[in-house]
Amino acid sequence: LNLSRNYLRRAPENKYHFISEDTLYSLENKDKTPDEQWETDNRLLMLKQSLHLLQEDLREVITLVSLQGFSYQETAQMLNLPIGTVKSKLFRAKDELRYLMQRWK
Repeated sequence: LNLSRNYLRRAPENKYHFISEDTLYSLENKDKTPDEQWETDNRLLMLKQSLHLLQEDLREVITLVSLQGFSYQETAQMLNLPIGTVKSKLFRAKDELRYLMQRWK
């Protein structure tokens, strides 16, 4: 039972799939008010600025895994790092991004 739960929780189709920033900007939502659209644009700008504030090694890992969709194993091979280090750096990058985004509010 636990193996099934773990598989479903970690299944590839349940992972986040990010799209490019240009695609995000080009999406038009007719249901959004100008204020809501401004808020969305503002959050994207804050995310972009926060990414640039990350240490280079953290930014590199989060870009490869979260934005470009590489697996932990592929990222580890590309950066010549142990897979545990990739996971650790990804956790630190997400944690730092969360902190930076909260500071913008």
